[in-house]
Amino acid sequence: MLHFEYTIYSAILIAILAVIMLLFNLKSNKSVIYLFIFLILHAAYSITHTLLAFGDPTDKTTIFFTAILLNNAAPLWWLRGPFLYFYVRSVLNDNPKLRKTDLLHFLPFAINLVAIIPYLMTSWNYKTIISEKAIGDVRFILDYNFQLFYPHMINNYLRPVQLLLYIVAAFFLLFRFYPRLKTAKGNISKQYREVFFWLCGLLLLLFGYTIFINYITFGYFRAPFLNHLSPSILNVYSLSYILFCLLPILILIFPNIMYGMPKLKAKSSVSDAKPVIPADGYKESVTHKNFSFDDEHFMQLSDEIIRYMEKEKPYLKHDFSFHDFSTGMKTPQHHLRFCLSCMMKKSFADLKNESRVNHAINLLNTSVAETISIDGIGKQSGFKSSSNFYTSFKEITGYTPSEWLKRNGNSE
Repeated sequence: MLHFEYTIYSAILIAILAVIMLLFNLKSNKSVIYLFIFLILHAAYSITHTLLAFGDPTDKTTIFFTAILLNNAAPLWWLRGPFLYFYVRSVLNDNPKLRKTDLLHFLPFAINLVAIIPYLMTSWNYKTIISEKAIGDVRFILDYNFQLFYPHMINNYLRPVQLLLYIVAAFFLLFRFYPRLKTAKGNISKQYREVFFWLCGLLLLLFGYTIFINYITFGYFRAPFLNHLSPSILNVYSLSYILFCLLPILILIFPNIMYGMPKLKAKSSVSDAKPVIPADGYKESVTHKNFSFDDEHFMQLSDEIIRYMEKEKPYLKHDFSFHDFSTGMKTPQHHLRFCLSCMMKKSFADLKNESRVNHAINLLNTSVAETISIDGIGKQSGFKSSSNFYTSFKEITGYTPSEWLKRNGNSE
């Protein structure tokens, strides 16, 4: 049962890391929602099939969770492919919004949801009995139809095929996007290539993982599954879970992936123009002669950030947040994070503290310093506490506020 325990723990780890990833990146890049949903569904799917294949039909905990997931969650497994596809598309197009036509992707989910309504209405005791009989007994799963109005084996055979088709479709989006990498320059090039190859690695790993799991699944339905897999197959099976667990870990280790691929303004021209086909296959309304990506757009954004901070002085508010920053700049948060990190080489906290310290210096150099205490100047500059003011002032200038006043010929 070592393999049973390992796969369950691996799936739980994937779910936990997916939640952490969502919490830390939701406000910065909405595309992470799709990846979060996919990872959660994939983890739950793995748990369900592991319980059925390796679970102990006499263990109450195994029966309990199997009763929750078996057939009740079946419609959700149809959503793994669509949400993976939505994630890749939203990253490539820098647009997390769904289209009206995307409702078609939910059609298999809706059909299966309607089909399981009779089963959903059954009692909990009935579900536990069915689960107890299904665990480790492939013959029961093959014969019992779960009260569907169509053969339930259609789900078991078509779901893995559907996921593979969506993985191939996502690869096609990458293939269509690849020519854009050749025009990317500077920090944009580094960001685009990092995210592009991350997506390639994600899809390659999922493709191989899905092929292997499908092989096991179809073998599961072809013959009674009595834990007769060879040790070598079990080792590869376990390795596939380990590799899959690395995916959310890589996101946490390399947070630049969450910046996505910031969409830039292309240089347009009417003469010799050719239509640009974006990653999702839809033609854009504007044609371009040169569709190049470089740092110019974000250099301009850097200047706009500086002008915004100097003119609006939003940092004077003690609770000035990144959300406020994004709203004031009218710019997506992941664009601003990329610009700050890759172009301006600083964090949002650095930007706030530098702006506040510069404001405090201006106050110290005026007659205001004669009427207001140093602590008061810190608060007027946006610092919440005196300790934070002194610490930031020392780190940026190399002097304390008092030392600064003395060096400039002033006194407290």
